[in-house]
Amino acid sequence: MRRSRPGFFAVAATYVGTVVGAGFASGREILQFFASFGPRGAWGLGLATALFALFGILVMLAGRRVNAVSHGEVVKAVAGGRLGRWADVTITAFLLGATSVMFAGSGALFAEQLGMPAFLGSVLMFTLSTATVLKGLTGVVAANVVVAPVLLTVTIGTALGLAVTGRPGPVPAALTGGGVLGRWWLAALLYASYNLLLATPVLGPLGSATRDRRSLVAGAALGAAALGVAAAAIYRAILVTAPLSAAHQVPMLYVARILSARLAPAYAVILWLEIYTTAVGGVYGMAARLAGGDSRLFRHRALMAGLAALVASGLGFPRLVASVYPAAGCLGLLWLLLLLVRRA
Repeated sequence: MRRSRPGFFAVAATYVGTVVGAGFASGREILQFFASFGPRGAWGLGLATALFALFGILVMLAGRRVNAVSHGEVVKAVAGGRLGRWADVTITAFLLGATSVMFAGSGALFAEQLGMPAFLGSVLMFTLSTATVLKGLTGVVAANVVVAPVLLTVTIGTALGLAVTGRPGPVPAALTGGGVLGRWWLAALLYASYNLLLATPVLGPLGSATRDRRSLVAGAALGAAALGVAAAAIYRAILVTAPLSAAHQVPMLYVARILSARLAPAYAVILWLEIYTTAVGGVYGMAARLAGGDSRLFRHRALMAGLAALVASGLGFPRLVASVYPAAGCLGLLWLLLLLVRRA
């Protein structure tokens, strides 16, 4: 398995590409975790951005200290023996679930936007993401360096098209569930925790491969800031177009249609690319863990992991989202606590 030596920009781009996905660019996650709280959601965005910066650095530093090739070394070093083994297996299982969500999301996008069988969209995502992962961490970083800046530019540009003008409207509680557990700070904590948990399988090895500590810290900070700016732009756009945007399954596609009828199909492509970068991170994390550092097994494990996620994606996008992310958020809270009190 080839190893890369990324600089701070590559670290930032990989961080962004690993975290963003269908939920982020669609606006659904931002609506549920932040916009549903109205003006208070801005405080949640600030908290989540700070958490992404702090814990992104901690995960990569832990990976650097133990020379990690997968999340297994990071988790065991931070959590210890028995707890570390349990967490290792659990994170790997959640990673399978999250990757299957990305494959299912690709299928749903194909079905809704193109009228094609969902299975074709899932198979295409499996094929492209697995082919990228077969190149090792070098392929993961290269894909994100190329794709992530484009994703952020289009996402932020589309959101700002409406965010800089207009007056925020009310977001009906009936459409959002009244916010996650009714507390903006808890919503922000859960949002950051499950994203960081599922990003650890890429961030750990990335920290080990990064050229120097300064690049690692600067890259994590830049990546977190970019995520925060993009989320803030989407948040503002949803509030400006509420309550209509909140009534749509993909709020940002509604925002894109308001700006231009031609923009909506282009934004659907951006959604698909964001699914791709997250799927790449998921397949890589599983392959690296299952190969156990053996480069000869890596390609085989990547194919097996991708196929397992493809099969699991048959459960359907809504069902997978409803089951995987809440559970990952709870485990993620424990992971963040361990990173603070029991550093590697």
